[in-house]
Amino acid sequence: MSGTRLAAGLLGLLIIQATAPCAPTLTNPGFESGTMSGWTSYGVVWNSVTFYADITAAEGFRFAEFDQENTSPLRTGIYQQAPGATGGVTYRLLVQTNVRWSGPQSVRSSWVRVGVDPWGGTDPNSANVVWSPERSSTLSEQGRWIPMSVAAMARSATVTVFAELQADTGSGTAAGCFDDFDITAGVTRAECLSFDAPLIKEVYRDGLNDLQLMDYDTDGDLDVIIPCGAETKVLLYRNNGLGVMTYTGSIDTGGICERLAFADFDQDGFTDMAVSTEDDEILCYPGDGSWFGTPVATDTPRRPMGMVVGFFDADAYPDIAVACWDDDKLAWYTGDGDLSFTQVSEQGVSNEPHMLVSGLIDGDSIPDLALVSRGGPTLRTYNGWPTSPYFYYMDSTTPGMSACGVQLTDLDEDGDNDIIMGNWGAPWDPLERVHVLEGTGSWQLDDTPTTYYLPETMGPEDVLAGDFNFDGHEDIAVACSIGHSVSVLLGTGDGAIPARYDFPIDPAFLSALVRKGDVDGDGLEDIVVLGKAARHFAVLRNAAPLAASPEGWLKTGWNLVSVPHETEDMAVGVVLDRLVPPNVLDNAVFGYDSGSGYSVYPGGFGGFEVGRGYWLYLSEGGRAVAYGPGTLTTKSVLLSQGWSLVGHPQDNPVLLSDCEVRNGMQTKPFDDAVAAGWVEGVVYGYDGGYFTVRTSGGDDAYLRPWRGYWMLSSVPGLTLYVPAL
Repeated sequence: MSGTRLAAGLLGLLIIQATAPCAPTLTNPGFESGTMSGWTSYGVVWNSVTFYADITAAEGFRFAEFDQENTSPLRTGIYQQAPGATGGVTYRLLVQTNVRWSGPQSVRSSWVRVGVDPWGGTDPNSANVVWSPERSSTLSEQGRWIPMSVAAMARSATVTVFAELQADTGSGTAAGCFDDFDITAGVTRAECLSFDAPLIKEVYRDGLNDLQLMDYDTDGDLDVIIPCGAETKVLLYRNNGLGVMTYTGSIDTGGICERLAFADFDQDGFTDMAVSTEDDEILCYPGDGSWFGTPVATDTPRRPMGMVVGFFDADAYPDIAVACWDDDKLAWYTGDGDLSFTQVSEQGVSNEPHMLVSGLIDGDSIPDLALVSRGGPTLRTYNGWPTSPYFYYMDSTTPGMSACGVQLTDLDEDGDNDIIMGNWGAPWDPLERVHVLEGTGSWQLDDTPTTYYLPETMGPEDVLAGDFNFDGHEDIAVACSIGHSVSVLLGTGDGAIPARYDFPIDPAFLSALVRKGDVDGDGLEDIVVLGKAARHFAVLRNAAPLAASPEGWLKTGWNLVSVPHETEDMAVGVVLDRLVPPNVLDNAVFGYDSGSGYSVYPGGFGGFEVGRGYWLYLSEGGRAVAYGPGTLTTKSVLLSQGWSLVGHPQDNPVLLSDCEVRNGMQTKPFDDAVAAGWVEGVVYGYDGGYFTVRTSGGDDAYLRPWRGYWMLSSVPGLTLYVPAL
């Protein structure tokens, strides 16, 4: 093509709603036939049964079951090929699972997982199989059906579903049960939640009492700040923009520091830092956009362990509330605008208060407080009031006597915030429960919590709400100290928790606090965990592959790219914000128009257009993200006579053979348009070298998100229609 004049098309839009793809068909998905018909076993033979021990079917009357005693190691499972898939469509497999182990409680080494081979293969050892995280046998889940799910994008007309049981030791009986296999079409790939391997940072210090994410150097990236009580310092770690944290220095507090809070307390445009210390004071350090200056001290009751910032008195200056461990008191302070605070009131509370959060509880639009104490009642709530003393005691309950973390969020999306608590237990009797108190929109708390179980003896210390799989519903992240991990309970918007994912960090990592934030700039909520006793913190970067926010992995050198859907801001610098620095985008992004030829960013254009292709030169490769969901309508791209530089305006791969071409009032399938001489049957892409896309016989058969393509047309005024999937 080097001697050919190239041209690019314009974007058009045909408002036609896409037809939802059908789901692949499974035979005997609930094993109600009384046999294993449709299923193939590997390892050993499975059976369709009506009961095993105290387990009955999750749905209907039968389920698949296998058990074996004193055999090590054990790996066995079942699979079935399911026809009727559409290539490029993402499917979710949901399976009810039950796993148990009858050996010693100290050796509980059996687990189950489910998987999908998007190519339709039957080998469970194939690298093509997409597996869910493993779920272990636990005492609390014995005999209980737990849903597990996994999602994958189909690569052929058949997908294969797997369910597997494994065990590592032979000193007991391992048993696995599966029921109610279900495949759903067209779901986002975000339902398969995943995080990159943890980036563990050694702190080499004891007494790590808190961790907060805050952009202290105003470079646009969230940094990590940790109060270190053993050295009476606050430690600062700078983010390189990819979630990699580097120690940059410390700030001396003069006393054992406990908690951090950030706000622009003096309203000068820079974020300031408040630190509570065991010298019974709040130190407020002024920020200047790069570091923190000399603090202003405010006295408090003894040992302020919990601290929260809010606008309690409705003026322009942020205020602070503290929960004081040694004096068993809750105190409120109004900000004076000069980094100092004036105490308004204090109240006696339960023994050893240590965790405090602010949010709407009673539905009156005035912020309330929730306080967790070691002594009972575990939870106390305080109603926000528009005048001094600004809060008064509202209600109390004891959903878990050893609660460590507390969070407010509307888990069931009824308009009222719910209260989430982690129930840690004691060192000699660790627990595995997360309690949810449903919000009532009134002063009265629901004292009959819904309880969600984690694996045995996980020790949930802290809880956090966030949309970690980007589906629009709040999830729960749990820091598990004894489990050395983070568990994420996926929410569905109705209060249900259909799936749980466990992410191990390190055997020596005692997860104590969990925080969230987009530390690598990809638009997803990442997780940062403090390992208090282990002197570590870990960054878990969200790697959920999203159909609603597709990512483009770009290489060093030349890339032929196209943004797959319209976003809120299509400016080149916004869409490619993850790529700078060290890349320089000025004069490195090229568009092409058949009438005017090449144009260069930023002088020739300022933003991307969906449906157009662009050349992009990078000195260092990286990832681009289209923030926010795209539309589900068929997209169209105008083709110029001759060469057009076009893009794939969809979030999922589309077969070239499924596209159509319109010439005036006449529309033909792509192959028929080729036969009619309208377009060339070969489409060219570039990935470090040219490759071809054909309906058959080419290097690829799909048009793919983030790809730009050269397309040759012999007829002016054609339109290429790309169906939505």
